[in-house]
Amino acid sequence: MKRVAINALVLNKHSGGLGRYITHLLKYFLDREVGFEPVVYVAENYDGCAGDILAHPAVRTVPAPADNPIKRIIMEPLVWPHILVRDKIDLFFSPHSYIPSGVKIPAVVTIHDLGFYHNPQQYTFLRVNYLRHKIKQSARRAKKIIAISEFTRRDLIETLHLSPDKIEVIYQGLDREHFTRACNDAEKERIRARYHLPAQYILSVGHLEPRKNYVRLIQAFARLKNAYHLPHSLVIVGQENWQFQEIYRQVQECNLQSSVIFTKFIDTEDLPAVYAMASIFVTASTFEGFGYTPLESMVCGTPVAAANKSSLPEITGDAAVLFDPYNVQDIADKIYRLAVDQLLQKQLTTKGFENSERFDWQRCCAQTAGLLAKESNKL
Repeated sequence: MKRVAINALVLNKHSGGLGRYITHLLKYFLDREVGFEPVVYVAENYDGCAGDILAHPAVRTVPAPADNPIKRIIMEPLVWPHILVRDKIDLFFSPHSYIPSGVKIPAVVTIHDLGFYHNPQQYTFLRVNYLRHKIKQSARRAKKIIAISEFTRRDLIETLHLSPDKIEVIYQGLDREHFTRACNDAEKERIRARYHLPAQYILSVGHLEPRKNYVRLIQAFARLKNAYHLPHSLVIVGQENWQFQEIYRQVQECNLQSSVIFTKFIDTEDLPAVYAMASIFVTASTFEGFGYTPLESMVCGTPVAAANKSSLPEITGDAAVLFDPYNVQDIADKIYRLAVDQLLQKQLTTKGFENSERFDWQRCCAQTAGLLAKESNKL
C-alpha cells in the first residue's frame, strides 16, 4: 500500500476554517481504511486543536512552528527532503494551497482561492508575493488539484491557465451537529450577557480585514439607522487580522459607537447561539473561495443576506438575498428588505436548511481519500 504524507503543519487553534478542513480530513484518514497508508505531519508545537492525535502511530512532528509562518517557510526546505526519504513517502498531500519547498515527490494540493491575485491591496506585501509565486508553482507541478468550489476551479483555469482535467471540485462540509445542538434560554442569556449582545441584532462573522468589506457594511448600516431608525445593532464577530483600523474609524465617523459591537474572539461552543439569536446574518465579503459563515447561519435558522460575488452565490444557492458588495445603497436596501419582510425570512430559513444539506464532511473526506488513493496507486 502506498504511503501518503498529509501536511498539517499549519494546524493550530487560530487556523480557522482551514484548520477545520484539515481536522476533519485527519480524523477520517486516521480512523478508516482509505486505500493508502496516511502519515500525518504536525508542527513541533502542535496545540491539540484536532484532538489527542500525537499518540497515533501515523502522526509525526516536524521541527517547524505552526504559529510562525515565516520561520516555518524557512525551515521547510531543510526538513522535508530528509523526512520524506526517511519515511518512504510515495505521494505528498498539502491541504493548504501550496506545496512546500523541499518536496520533490509527486503531490496533490488543495487550493482554496486566488484572492491575492485579484485584490493584492487587501493583503500584506510579503504574503501576496510569496503566495503568487508559490501557488502558481505548486499548481503547475501538482499531479492533481482540489478546488473547494466551482468558482475557484474556474478561477484557476482562467487565471493560471491550467487544464480543466487537472482540477477536481470537492465541496467542504458543515459541522451540522455542532450548530444545531439544543441551547436553552438560560444558556442563551448567559451568552448574551457574556458578549453584550442586544435583543435585536444583525450579525456578521469573519476576521477584521479588508476583503470582509466591513467598511461598506457599516456605511450601509448607518443609512438604515438614519433612514428607517432600524432598532437593531450590528454585531461583528472576528479577530483583528490586518488593516482593521479603518473599520473602527468608520464606526466613529458614522457616530455608531453605541450600535456596532465588536466581540472579537467568541468561544466555539457559544457561536451557534450567537448565530441563532441574530435577526439576520450578513456577509458582505468581496472574495471567498468557499464561505462557511452563511451556511452556519442557515443551519442555525437565521436568514442570510450575502454578496453576489466570488463563490457566495454558488454556496448560498437560492437561500439568500444577494447584493452588490461594492454598492452601499444596495447593501442597505437588501438588509432592510430582509429585516421587515417576515414571510421572506421564513422562506429563506426553510431554504437555508435545505441548501445546507449539500455540504457534508463525510462526503468531502471520502471524495478526498478516493482521489488520493487513485493518485497514489498510479505511482
